[in-house]
Amino acid sequence: MQYKVFNTGNNNSEKLMTFITTLEKCLGKYLGKEVESEEVFVSIKTGDVPATYAST
Repeated sequence: MQYKVFNTGNNNSEKLMTFITTLEKCLGKYLGKEVESEEVFVSIKTGDVPATYAST
């Protein structure tokens, strides 16, 4: 099984929808075809965190 790892950390907080849109564009470019997700929003669950941060 082949796969690629993408580091999406950038030391800045990003809105979820901005991240999803960027991910769709990048995956579409990488795959050579349009990528569109279907988002289903649910309420926050016990144990979920309201924000996370990643560094590169």
